[in-house]
Amino acid sequence: MGFFQFLAELVDLGALDVSVAGQVAEDTVKASGVTARVPLWWPDWILSHSPPTSSSPPRAPEPRGES
Repeated sequence: MGFFQFLAELVDLGALDVSVAGQVAEDTVKASGVTARVPLWWPDWILSHSPPTSSSPPRAPEPRGES
């Protein structure tokens, strides 16, 4: 099992929050001397497991009336 799969498994098991997993992955990739590469599936996986940033859906702007 690879590093990113390990993080994903921990999140899926409820042992690690997805935000923590994302930060750990980001810090690991940035760390000097670490050769971990982000797998192609990782960004989509993080997005699919992250809570929505807003509780309400975006609204279209109201049309402006002429004065």
